[in-house]
Amino acid sequence: MIRQFEKSDIEVMKIIYNCYIRHSVATFDIEPYTLEEMEGKMRTIIDNFPAYVYEMGGEILGFCYASSFRNKPAYVHTAEVTVYLKEGESSKGIGGALYGALIPELKARKFRTLTSLITNPNEASVRLHEKFGFKQKCIMEKIGYKFDKWLDVIYMECQLY
Repeated sequence: MIRQFEKSDIEVMKIIYNCYIRHSVATFDIEPYTLEEMEGKMRTIIDNFPAYVYEMGGEILGFCYASSFRNKPAYVHTAEVTVYLKEGESSKGIGGALYGALIPELKARKFRTLTSLITNPNEASVRLHEKFGFKQKCIMEKIGYKFDKWLDVIYMECQLY
């Protein structure tokens, strides 16, 4: 079941996100978040953007949210979207279900452009975004450094109207 984010979800979201920090290049964060840091991150997000969780049998299996593309007034109609799944839950349709709730809500809130940054390679994430109308615009080469290697990022964009 997809539902809106609630403050009580933060602990599980932190656990899911910290797994990406420790074991993945999907995020360029290096240090795991504390509960207070995750609360601050989500407080900033939900003041202006929607956030959803995917829950099954009382367990959160993933979450998604939108956030500021850049913190400048002219970008007010642009949002960056992201989705994170609990380890072992990919390729089950959860990411698509989450975006199926998030993206129509962003359109209803009159966002025009959605962006997403995907560490290259990540074919599953690229396919997920393409399913929702995102198009690859460029590859930013060697833009991040994590786990002792330089990483490229795919910039994807979706025009909602």
